[in-house]
Amino acid sequence: MRVTIKDIARETELSPTTVSIVLNNKPHRLSAETRKKVLDAAKRMNYRPNSLAASLKTHKTKTIGMVISNFTNSYFGELARGAEARCAQDGYALILCNTNDKSKKNFDYINILIDRGVDGIIISFDGIEADETDRLIAHMLSFGIKIISIDYRTQYKSVSNVMLDNKMGGFLATRHLIEQGHRKIGCITGPLQADSSTANQRYLGYKQALEKYQIEVNEKFVAYGEYNIESGIKHAGTLLSEGVTGIVAANDLCAYGIYKWAREHGITIPDDLSVVGYDDIVYSDFFSPRLTTIRQPAYDMGFEAANKIIESCEDISDGDKDLIFKPELVIGGSTRHL
Repeated sequence: MRVTIKDIARETELSPTTVSIVLNNKPHRLSAETRKKVLDAAKRMNYRPNSLAASLKTHKTKTIGMVISNFTNSYFGELARGAEARCAQDGYALILCNTNDKSKKNFDYINILIDRGVDGIIISFDGIEADETDRLIAHMLSFGIKIISIDYRTQYKSVSNVMLDNKMGGFLATRHLIEQGHRKIGCITGPLQADSSTANQRYLGYKQALEKYQIEVNEKFVAYGEYNIESGIKHAGTLLSEGVTGIVAANDLCAYGIYKWAREHGITIPDDLSVVGYDDIVYSDFFSPRLTTIRQPAYDMGFEAANKIIESCEDISDGDKDLIFKPELVIGGSTRHL
């Protein structure tokens, strides 16, 4: 049976009120001896506080939900690691849900989290149709759930956004190839959804760099893909046949697919083809040559997303709706000067 405050009161011959004051660390004038007596008994009897009972009084469970797209992408793993670290600082529990890139799972997981009584939800809406995003947000708000959108800008005043300047990231990746002397630069996009989607912003950055350096945007150099290895494998050959000398990939996983295709077809990176990825996930260190990529601070983004939602749950928000991080170009060996 679970040990209760009343059990400890009987064991110590103290009142339940006194025991509760000590265990809940409330202000008191109790003696050090009394406090030690209660704490020793609680430890000896293996007492654990009943968070469910506490939540009935406070209407808060100190639990945060997090819905992400794919655990196999270490970018999302870093987001979750940062969020968990922040939650742990204030005694919040984090429940992770992985949709495995199946958007229809979002409603299922959100309902599970609502049923679990979470105080707030951190969710990545990227890759989800705008209409579905609206339905998901309206559904959560109808239950009074605090929401943080990560890596996607929503238009709801009640929803805060933690994201990277992806347009700048696409620009930096493309400009690097231009500065290396490339003029026929291909692009494999991620899933282009709403204008504010991550993939769309990176693609706009690609076009912006070409336009700034007066290079024509050639639609034959653009392949519309996904954030996965298969997209790199599928589109690398087509772009190379169009004469591109460098490719800006949707993300690092897509770039790994280009590496795989190149190896299987006798194409050498960077001698025959330059490649720039996006994310700077840990596996890029193990590729030869090391992938040139755009770094985004995923751990910090996850940490700050959790920080924002905890502040919102505790009504101490600083009032800033959006938090935007800046990307950084990390030069490896996958690009060369023509």
